[in-house]
Amino acid sequence: MTPASTLQSSEVLYNALLPNAETHLPNNPLFHTVPYDSKNPYHDINTTFVEAKSELTIEQVGNIAGVFYEKFRNEMVNPYKSDYKELELATSIMKDGKENIASVTGHESLTDVMQNCIADLVATVESGLMSYKEMIQKVETLISRVICAYYVGETPVIDILRQGGGLHLTLPMSLRILDAGVEKGQIGSYGRKVGVNLAPRSKFGRKICIAASGQSDDVKYGKDGEILEHYLQPVPKPNAKLLTKIRNARPCGIVMSGDKRCFVPMPMRVIETIADVDKMMHDIADVRQEATGIKTIYLRPDRD
Repeated sequence: MTPASTLQSSEVLYNALLPNAETHLPNNPLFHTVPYDSKNPYHDINTTFVEAKSELTIEQVGNIAGVFYEKFRNEMVNPYKSDYKELELATSIMKDGKENIASVTGHESLTDVMQNCIADLVATVESGLMSYKEMIQKVETLISRVICAYYVGETPVIDILRQGGGLHLTLPMSLRILDAGVEKGQIGSYGRKVGVNLAPRSKFGRKICIAASGQSDDVKYGKDGEILEHYLQPVPKPNAKLLTKIRNARPCGIVMSGDKRCFVPMPMRVIETIADVDKMMHDIADVRQEATGIKTIYLRPDRD
């Protein structure tokens, strides 16, 4: 491996991620990718966390989310609002500041975890449980560094997403990145940097939004391009351990692609063991299958 093929080279890493970004580009003419820019701080490998920034009103945040998903308010915000007691419980955990809470999804699309985060945010604020500026200082989302390649017009998508809370930029263990010459150990090193920011006991009263598997679902298509089956990827042990440390979790079953979509917030639960994490992912798969009619399976790993 050449010296350039390491995590010391932001450009090499960015270019390894770019094809993945282009593959998952949202189906919206406003979105596009950009080449590596050494002056862009989001393209710097040393940027692992982006602070929340509130420049908008909560109404504007909801309107922007509607650009990503046209039925955002009816299909995402309203289901959260319909269960006030669950919203109130999650808000009380953040306000008490003695524990954290995780908002957990599968990973059917690149932006599902962020859309879930913002739907929860909008519902909580509009229900009068917490102010917008207070809540985004408590909300943090784990999202792939792939998102750094996206722009809407002249605006980095990161600058839009940080209106919904802080962003932990993760690095997936994908074959494309490994084939580009980045070693597993280096990806692990990057993950440990992210983990320092995430240390659950360093700062309580947070809501951590996460697509627990860290990898997009596998999808089986029919001969006419219809979706036949979804397979939720196994939750890696580091993510599973993180969820056991956070303990409080509210899962949500989301499908944003195809013609059979769903958004189903589920009741809060306590995660004490890694087996609890796997059970939660099974439940997310079951909820999605029931809501869409599409066979959905969680690929539970052999953890022995």
